Amino acid sequence: MSLRTRLLALLQERPHTQKELAALLRCDVRHVRRLAGQLEAEGLLRKSRQGRHVYYELALLVGETTSVQLELTEREVLALGVAGAAAASLLEGLPLGQNLRELLQRLGTQLRPVYFAVQPEHLKPRFYFQAIARTHVDPLIFEAVLEALLENCVLEIDYDHPRRGLDRNRRINPLCLAIVGNAVQLTAWCHRRRRPTNFSLARIRAARALLYETFERPDFDPEVYYTTDALGAVADDQYYIYRLWVSARVAHCFREREYFTGQVIEEERPDGSLVVSYEGPGLEVMRAFVMSWGRDVQALEPPELVARIREELAAMQASYSASSTSLSD
Repeated sequence: MSLRTRLLALLQERPHTQKELAALLRCDVRHVRRLAGQLEAEGLLRKSRQGRHVYYELALLVGETTSVQLELTEREVLALGVAGAAAASLLEGLPLGQNLRELLQRLGTQLRPVYFAVQPEHLKPRFYFQAIARTHVDPLIFEAVLEALLENCVLEIDYDHPRRGLDRNRRINPLCLAIVGNAVQLTAWCHRRRRPTNFSLARIRAARALLYETFERPDFDPEVYYTTDALGAVADDQYYIYRLWVSARVAHCFREREYFTGQVIEEERPDGSLVVSYEGPGLEVMRAFVMSWGRDVQALEPPELVARIREELAAMQASYSASSTSLSD
């Protein structure tokens, strides 16, 4: 890994002084000063003063601008436009989506010979990207989440839990902002549960970045985390058609989020409940998922899933009955 890459990685964690960077990189202060000057000229780094000390930090804050000159081929411009349109589509519910569209508009204005190649309205009928249609995030909440995520500081949130109601002043360490199914999800270390926990941004009612309270970012691999079943269950090889009844109390959760790929809301009943279906492997995965919702979700099909849940409930009831008898004795 180059000295430049290592320096940028250190500044992603928090701002550092020249001496701190030199010690961490095990190089001379003059090398740090020279490299920092190059990065500052490129608009990637900036200096700030705190008392007698000068700190280097990444220039990632909202509202900052930098001048970049690029020489691009027509094919590169097209690739940039298609990638930008795809990203803008996926970020539809986030303020970043609008930021990206404005960027593409300015880019197209500056590249007049290939203007239409980067405009979303030109690309939209020619390409298809699955957008987030069900989630829209409050811009003020998003800015607080983004600030805490970039600055490695504690985030305090008021979270509207689907079953327990409003949970105020919950303290979390943001780790990753992700698009999962049809939802924008924040994965964070929860101070209360003492483990990584997923929070839907649409359910955060208030957010406050505590800039004075930072944390050391742990090793976190999003690809591993989001491709491993969160319930820890192991999928089997056989495919099933799953049909679940969902109570009116938690129906909004299934409207907001796609819990498994290919989720279909088959029926919306007059009492507000739903019938939801999936197709895929993992009988044990689905058993754990259904049971995690308690009485608010009930398995309708396949018969194998219903039978396994009944067996598990019978075993739990027998276990609790035995525990009660033991305690009374």
